[in-house]
Parts: sequence; C-alpha cells; structure tokens
Amino acid sequence: MQLSPQVEKSADDIRSLLAKGYPRQSRIDLANDIALQALSRFVRAPEAEWCEGIEEVPFQWVVDVAGWQESDLEQLRQSYMARQLKLYYEFLHRLKVSPLPSVLVGCAGYLINSGLARASDILMLVFANKAAAEMQARIDNRLGRCGLAASTFHTLGKDIIAKVEGQQQSLTPFAEDDKRLALHVNQWFV
Repeated sequence: MQLSPQVEKSADDIRSLLAKGYPRQSRIDLANDIALQALSRFVRAPEAEWCEGIEEVPFQWVVDVAGWQESDLEQLRQSYMARQLKLYYEFLHRLKVSPLPSVLVGCAGYLINSGLARASDILMLVFANKAAAEMQARIDNRLGRCGLAASTFHTLGKDIIAKVEGQQQSLTPFAEDDKRLALHVNQWFV
C-alpha cells in the first residue's frame, strides 16, 4: 500500500530530474519545489511507526529533498562527481592531461562520451591555423572521428558571415597566410 500516489509520483519525478546530469542549482531548486508541493497536502509528515504495512520510503525521500541544506547539496554533487569519475576513469586515464590542448580534448571527449553534449554542441576555437590543425590532430588521435572540429576564430567568423550572407566572402590573402602577412609587414619597415 502506498502512503500517497502523488508522493510516489513526486519522488519518481525528483529522482528522474536528478538523474539527468550534474545536480546544478536549477535542478535542485526544481526538485525542492516538487517536494514542497507534494508535502503541502499533509499537515505533518507521518512518523515511521504510523506507517506499518505502508511504503514510506518515497515519502521520506520527498521529506528529505524538501529539507536539503547546503551540506546535503554538496554531498549530492560530490557523489555525482565520484560516480562520473568511476564511470569514465578509463577514458580519462587514457588521455594525457598535462598540456592544455589535451585537457580541452579530454573535457570535450568526456562531454560527448557521457552524453552531456553532442559534438555539434562544442566549439573548439584557437587563434592560428597551425594550432587548429594540431588541435584537430589531437581530437582525431584521442577521440577518433567523432564529429568534433577545431577551428580558428577567423574561420568561425567567415563561416558565420557566409551563412548569414548566403555566400563566402572574399578576404585579403594576408588574413589566412601568416608567412605572407609577416613578409608584407616586414616590407613596410625596410
């Protein structure tokens, strides 16, 4: 026998909400609102001894969520991070995470592999073409062909303009050729 079908549903809704990913504040606030709304039907939470033969676990879960303190939230977040580390330890361990590009590739790979983001949701930007090529090589080497692409700010800007204007805009050749630009600038000072 259930204490209240609405409380059971609220407990399920809270669990489902918190299972969606990192327990960020907006999710916690929503879980708390669900719990408080479910409890508003009762004058007082029933004591365990009043509930013989009744499933009280969902009710207690909802009461707990409604009364979460900052220390409970910290524990919830730490627990989530520990589970993620356990789930993705092998993946993260395979990445050599000392240089910054490896850290960025590792973070992007974690987001994709954990289902927290799609490759199309991630923007990997660097300043120079050479750095973009190196970053793309790292992505392909560490993550395989996952659809994640490294780009320069310049290329991103060109792509945005082309999409808005409906055609690729022509730019000075110096914008994409660092050696040619350096040679041209050096000629000004000779």
